[in-house]
Amino acid sequence: MQREAIWAESTFEQTLKALGPEESIRLLQTDREGSPLQGAVLTDQAFFLEHQIYMNRHARYIGMPLHSHTFLELNYMYAGSCTQFIEGEPVLLEQGDLLLIHPGISHSIKALGAEDILINILVRSGSVNTTVLHKMARHRSVITDFLLSVNKHQYRNHTYLHVQSKAHERLQHCLSYLIEDYFGYQPPRYHKAELWLPVIFAEMEELLMRDIEAMPYHSNVREAISMIEQEYRTLTLSELARRLNFNKNYLSSLIKEETGLTFKEWVNKRRLQEAYDLLISSSLSIEEIAHQIGLGSPSYFYRIFKKAYGTLPSQFRRRLHTAGD
Repeated sequence: MQREAIWAESTFEQTLKALGPEESIRLLQTDREGSPLQGAVLTDQAFFLEHQIYMNRHARYIGMPLHSHTFLELNYMYAGSCTQFIEGEPVLLEQGDLLLIHPGISHSIKALGAEDILINILVRSGSVNTTVLHKMARHRSVITDFLLSVNKHQYRNHTYLHVQSKAHERLQHCLSYLIEDYFGYQPPRYHKAELWLPVIFAEMEELLMRDIEAMPYHSNVREAISMIEQEYRTLTLSELARRLNFNKNYLSSLIKEETGLTFKEWVNKRRLQEAYDLLISSSLSIEEIAHQIGLGSPSYFYRIFKKAYGTLPSQFRRRLHTAGD
């Protein structure tokens, strides 16, 4: 998409500009059937026909009232800035920023000015756990946890991810190619545009991991997490406390206070990361995978996997393998 086309005012924007803010806001009070838009739920049927991705440039000069949607939304601040309110929390997007919003999350957007360009990238939620995740099989962490939660409709711990990426040249180039493939052709090159998503998510992951690694954890907590990462199969809290010369209960409280996760949650998180890779890359049975990650009971593995991802390991493997065919 050429720069001139991105910045050109649409007929709708020209109308809004002529009406002024007070009159133009009335246009978004109701939909075509007269139903109120405040609190509306936008569904897949409105945006996705044959393809898994839909993109548009957000209209300037008018705010977007509180709404939610059944699909995954990725906002890219191409130029300028804007303020969104997600579950009542203000989030400022500046040029180059990305905002990934979970389905079912209520949010609104303040009116954009003439110099503000926001690109909306909508992804059909049903495709997130197949096409996208299959290509991200080796990028298992913050982003994939977020994407996996889409299938489970798990909103409480996954509302949005804000990535400040202006200085990340590789990611900005990927976004430019995505915009060109979608807007630069008629009809859009949907298939090629969809292929950019795993690359963009992987680059976002890299930035998020840098932020996590820079967090000022207590040095002993960093050491504890490092030991869990390496010895999760057999490590116990008592053994960890002994080796770090800590009281077991104090260490447990310190880990929880510093990281927000308990020792057991850290161990299970690492086990599930390894299980994820084995489900993707090996032909081991579910029972063998449970044993490989340090669980003697396959039933416990089934339970924690279902709790984390909303599906059973066998179903998860089958879905990903089907997507890769």
